[in-house]
Amino acid sequence: MTDNIQNLAQVASHLAIDEIAYLERIHNRKYDTEECKNVFNEKFAELIARECAELCLVHEISDEPFGTKSYRKGSQFHTIIKNHFGVE
Repeated sequence: MTDNIQNLAQVASHLAIDEIAYLERIHNRKYDTEECKNVFNEKFAELIARECAELCLVHEISDEPFGTKSYRKGSQFHTIIKNHFGVE
C-alpha cells in the first residue's frame, strides 16, 4: 500500500471507531465484526472519493482567454488518480 492509501486507511479507522462508538450508544448494543468492517469500508471509500474529487479540483487548468476554465479529459484524470493512489 502506498503512503496515501495507508494514511486514508488510518483516518478511516479512527472515523469508524468514533462512528461505531456513537452507534453503539444510540442503539444500546455492541456492533459485531462484520458491522464494524462495513463502517470502516464506508468511511474508507468516502475518503477515497473525497480525495479523488479534490484531485479533480486541483488539476483544473486555465488556458482559455479571459480566465475561463477548461478541464482535462477523463482519461487524464484516470491516470492522475491512479498515480496518486499508486495503483495500476
